[in-house]
Amino acid sequence: MFLYVLFIIGIALSRLYEVRLSKKHLQMAQSQENVHSIPEIIYPLMVAFHSCWLLSCLVEVYWLNRPFFSALGIPMLFLWLLAFSGRLWMLWTMKASWNVRIVYNPQQDIVTSGPYRYLRHPNYVIVAIEIFCIPMIHTAYLTALIGTGLNALLIWQRLKTEEAYLASLPGYSQKMGHLPRFIPHQLTKLLQRWGSSQKN
Repeated sequence: MFLYVLFIIGIALSRLYEVRLSKKHLQMAQSQENVHSIPEIIYPLMVAFHSCWLLSCLVEVYWLNRPFFSALGIPMLFLWLLAFSGRLWMLWTMKASWNVRIVYNPQQDIVTSGPYRYLRHPNYVIVAIEIFCIPMIHTAYLTALIGTGLNALLIWQRLKTEEAYLASLPGYSQKMGHLPRFIPHQLTKLLQRWGSSQKN
């Protein structure tokens, strides 16, 4: 339990760092003309959700006495490491263009490298994996399942605003419109081949 508490604290600190980095990127972007964050009703709900989700990871493990099973916890930790690597890859690719807010910037370059070669929204895939696997490291399955459902609802609502903005950027539809939102074409084809082999 003690190590898990330290782990959750580390996750919380990394999120606070990302918020600070996001504000820094926004301030840099606002030095350009006509750049501003787009007002979102959903954004405060997302902040509240992520705060409550992290707290729930600890509360469920402590109050409901959830055990640590290495057969489950270690694969979930490995899955988190993959997601964390994807997060670093995404941040490195986006650099100063990355932000937790939707930033209106008509001069913004459209990023088509890194994970954005395969998906339009790799960040949401990474977050979805983390929402599920972090509580499951210590068998907090209620937090994992409820959190996954609520996160999906929030992302679904936010995408309406985000994709409307992205579609308004010159060249975005031509460069990114053919890519899937969340599941790479390569993985879809692999699953289809596996399904066909199972039938045969």
